[in-house]
Parts: sequence; C-alpha cells; structure tokens
Amino acid sequence: MTGVARAAGRAFWKMSGSGNDFVFLDSRSCGAAMDPLESADAVAAICAPHLGVGADGVVFIAESAESLLAIRYYNADGSRASLCGNASLCAAQSAVKLGLATVGQTFRISSDSGPIEASIDATGVASVRLATVAALELDALEERAPREQRIGYAIVGVPHLVVLVPDVAAIDVAGRGGILRHGALRRPEGANVNFVSAAPTPGEWRIRTFERGVERETYACGTGSVATAACLIGWNLSVPGQPVHLRTISDRVLTVRLPKAPERGWSELSGEARVVFDGVIHAVS
Repeated sequence: MTGVARAAGRAFWKMSGSGNDFVFLDSRSCGAAMDPLESADAVAAICAPHLGVGADGVVFIAESAESLLAIRYYNADGSRASLCGNASLCAAQSAVKLGLATVGQTFRISSDSGPIEASIDATGVASVRLATVAALELDALEERAPREQRIGYAIVGVPHLVVLVPDVAAIDVAGRGGILRHGALRRPEGANVNFVSAAPTPGEWRIRTFERGVERETYACGTGSVATAACLIGWNLSVPGQPVHLRTISDRVLTVRLPKAPERGWSELSGEARVVFDGVIHAVS
C-alpha cells in the first residue's frame, strides 16, 4: 500500500457518539476530488484496533454547494454507507469545532442518503433530522429463536432488523446477531441487527446492536435506534408522537422522535457527540 507516504502528518480528530467511535478527516482542501485516504484499504487500516487509530468508521468532511458541509461515511471494513446516525451527530459537533456553525444554529449537512438538518444545543447535545423510516415491517419473516418475542424490520438510510427480547443482557449479540445479519431473507446487502428490551427506568429501553460493515457489536447505533423506536411504536409499546429513550451498552441514552405515523415524514435523533482527542496520522498500512 502507498498509504504510508500520503498519510504522513495528516491531522484527524477522534469522536464518540454514545460509544460509536469515529475518525474524522477534513477533506475540504481536496475540492471535488476524493481524499487520498478515501480507499477501502486505507479506511480499514485507520479503523484497525491495535494497528491503527481504531474506530467503527471514518468520516470525510467535504465541501458542499447545497449545505454547510458534506460527509462521506465508511464502515470499519472500508465499505461505504449511505448513512450513520451517530456519525451524523458527530458531524454536527464537528461543524462547530471547525467554526462553520455555532451552538444553537440549525444548519444542513449533505450525505449520501440526502440532506440532514442538524443543531447543537447549549448543553452540547447534538440533534439531526435523518432519513424517513421506510419499508417498516412489524412482523418480519425471520424465524424467531427462543425468547425472541417479535422481529421487525425498517430502513433508516440503511436496513435494520429489530428483535424484542425479555433482557438484552442475556443475548449473545455476536452469535445471534451474526446469524440474522447474514440471513438469506436480507441478502445480498444484509442488515444491522438491534436487540431491545424494557429498562428498569420507566419509559426507557435498552438496546444492543450488531453492525454490518463493522461485523461485531458496537457500543451504540443511531439509525438502529430510530428503526427500533419505529418498531416499538408500531408494536404499541411506545406512545406515538412521544420521544423514545434508548440506553446503549455504553450507558448513554439516544433519544428518538418520530411523527405519529413513523413510516412517513421525518425522524429525529439526539445524543452525545463528543470530541475525544486530536491527533496526527503518520502511517497507515
């Protein structure tokens, strides 16, 4: 790989969106061209634990004629994804970090899934309006395993299965999630898999996610939280029009707001978007 030379001295910042971690690179100086690090091999090398920076994905910040900025998102395996909810929250915070936006301002971010309306409130919480919930199936055709009460399906920019269980702490997310993620019914693209159960705190839910493209359990999933909220509302377990609070394995809460008909109109995600550290890449290989 020629990435060693082209990566020398490249500044980046590491961000956490409720435990979903990302490497951000400012590619605005590239103009309309692709960033030199924007290849599957380079992204996978950057995201590799122990050998790279380590992350669930890489976000390239680019110029946009229609929006304040544009983002291009890549999973840890180097595959490009049309949308990532927590990366979008972190992109909103990055706009403030880069001096492109201010706290309290509402602005637009361009993404592969379409425009995203974003803002950062006075407490630092990020909010984004994401893709409409589509293809909602409240009773998906996947065969349920013991203790799985319902399985739903929804597309929020990317496809998600939602599995209702008595207790997410008892689930083998890697094992069962890996099976469902590659299930024959969702080929060839597969789906992310979210397991959800009621939390001890009234009105709150617990969620764990197996993410495609990362191919393991991640600490949070923004679009998965939106898909899960849509299913919970459709199953009459959450109140239409009211916020749905989902506690992630990182013990952070993602809040989802949907219209009373979740399959129509907007979907809104709010949560943590925190800069962890700034750094310099000296080599990727």
